[in-house]
Amino acid sequence: MAFFKISFSLPDESGTFSKVSIAGTFNSWSSSENELSYDPLVKQWATTLTFPTDTYKIDDKIFYKFVINDQDWVCNESNDMEADLATSINNNVIKLSEKYLVEETSTDSNISSSWIDVPRESGASDTSHLQKTVEDANTQLREEYEQLESELQSSEKDSNSTDNSVQCSPLQTSSAKDNSNNNNSQNYYSWLLSLARLLDSIKWFFRYYLVSLFDTKKPKSKSSSTS
Repeated sequence: MAFFKISFSLPDESGTFSKVSIAGTFNSWSSSENELSYDPLVKQWATTLTFPTDTYKIDDKIFYKFVINDQDWVCNESNDMEADLATSINNNVIKLSEKYLVEETSTDSNISSSWIDVPRESGASDTSHLQKTVEDANTQLREEYEQLESELQSSEKDSNSTDNSVQCSPLQTSSAKDNSNNNNSQNYYSWLLSLARLLDSIKWFFRYYLVSLFDTKKPKSKSSSTS
C-alpha cells in the first residue's frame, strides 16, 4: 500500500517555544492532535506525517499552520504559502506529488526482526538461550586459542633447534641468511601471538557484551496509557 510521507518543521533559533503543534485540513484544523518535537541541534520543531493514497491523491493541496504555545497561529515563511479564498488569510500549503509517495513494504520490518528476535526452545527464557549460545562460542574460541598456543610453542622449539644446528654447523658461513631466517621466525611468532590475543578479546566480547546488550533490549513494562 502506498502513502504520502511529508516532514514539517518550524525554526526556533532561541528555543523559546514551549510547545508547537500543526493544524490543517488533514486534522480539521485541530491545534492539539499533531505535536512537533524540538531538536536542539538544528534548533527547530519537526514532525513527519503520512497521508494514505485512498484519501489523498497527487495534485491535492494540504493547507496547514503551526500553533505555538496553544495560542499563536503562524506560517513558516520559508515554505510555500497561499491565501484562503474565503478569508484571504495566508496558510502554508503543500501540493502532493510523486516525490512524497512511498511504497509500503514488509522487507525492512522482516530484516529488523531477524536481527532482534532470538529463537528459543519451548519453556526456555531468552536469557538462558543466549547464555548457551555464548558458552558454545566461548568453548570454540578457547579450543582455537589453545591450539594456537600449542603451535606457537612448537614453532619456538623448532626455531631453537634450528638455531642450535646452525651455530654448530661448520658449513654455515652466511650471516645475512641467518638474519633473514630469524626475522621471518619473529614475524611468524608475532602474527600468531596477535591472533591469539584477538581471539581472547572476542571471547570476552561474547561473554559479557552480548549478554548486557540483550538485557537492555528486554521489553519494559507498559507505563500508564496517555490520553
